[in-house]
Amino acid sequence: MVQAFLLLGSNVGARYDYLKKARFLIGHWHQTTIESASSIWETAPMGLRRQRRFFNQALKIITGLSPLALLVWAKKTEILLGRRRRYTWGPREIDIDILLYGSRRLNHPLLALPHSGLEERFFALAALNEIGSLKRIPGSRSTVRQVYERAKKSAAADAAVIWKNPKL
Repeated sequence: MVQAFLLLGSNVGARYDYLKKARFLIGHWHQTTIESASSIWETAPMGLRRQRRFFNQALKIITGLSPLALLVWAKKTEILLGRRRRYTWGPREIDIDILLYGSRRLNHPLLALPHSGLEERFFALAALNEIGSLKRIPGSRSTVRQVYERAKKSAAADAAVIWKNPKL
């Protein structure tokens, strides 16, 4: 079993409901349990700015799935919840990203671990810091907290807590 961290995101429709439904389904994934969840953060979109703000939440899970199997479960859940692929950086009903998978580093055409650009994504670091602040980022000498503190000082630190510690 491996500890992994996911990031949920939604900026279409009932954003909170999409996160809630995703948490419920993830809790029923094969060989996977949710250990904890961050607060829900409202954040500015990356890339294409002219769209609704995102609700984001990080989950700490324990899983027996391989990284690629975990990705398959994430993509199946997105489809089940009605995610439509519009265009790069576009709006999404639900997005489930694998941020960290144990101490594993992976560079596969379908999956990068740690998640590519994690250290520049304040919205991901803010939520991740709540539930995994002491976790060392694979391939880095820094912990999540250290990277979060550096990112917090940058202009990209556009996030606000919406719901503190929502119930799983």
